[in-house]
Amino acid sequence: MTPNMIKEIISKAALRAGQLEEHDYLPKTEIQAAQFVPHSWVVSAMYELANMSHKMESAIRQYTIGSDSDTQMLLDSLPKAKPLSPVEVVKDEHGYWDHPNWPAWDEMNTLAEINHYTLQQGYRLKFLHFEDYFSNERLERYFADGDADISDWNPVCEHDGSFLLSIYENEDGPRAVFAVPLINKPAKREQAA
Repeated sequence: MTPNMIKEIISKAALRAGQLEEHDYLPKTEIQAAQFVPHSWVVSAMYELANMSHKMESAIRQYTIGSDSDTQMLLDSLPKAKPLSPVEVVKDEHGYWDHPNWPAWDEMNTLAEINHYTLQQGYRLKFLHFEDYFSNERLERYFADGDADISDWNPVCEHDGSFLLSIYENEDGPRAVFAVPLINKPAKREQAA
């Protein structure tokens, strides 16, 4: 990815943000976005990120995740992030919860970014969908009646060593996401929460 490509990405992102937020320095129109000049440090940081991402993708393609030694070599080559490990799950009154070291992801983050962060920790993600675990009556209460209380849902991941990262809600309904160790194999069901 070239610096010019990065500037184009930044200009488009600045336009989206400028149309949503009230900041005088952000472009509000396509013409302003085309003239927008991001700070050089932003372009440099994005360039470093693109290069790191490229190196990581190359390393992933080079090593087949499967053997413990290859996996460990890959993990050792990645930059370190805030450590993820199992913690006590104390859901809020409606049944939602986030791991304290799990970043506050939003719609601006891509699944690739989230996977990158998790891979740095030595885990892959496993998503569970609320609608796969309840009767039509219970789903109707949530989706049709607007009952957002999902405290009766205690999602479980079937992989040994996995642990809960978040129970959250998106436009498709409640989801649970687990961290699954890259090295371990599937095992018996364990209660997550």
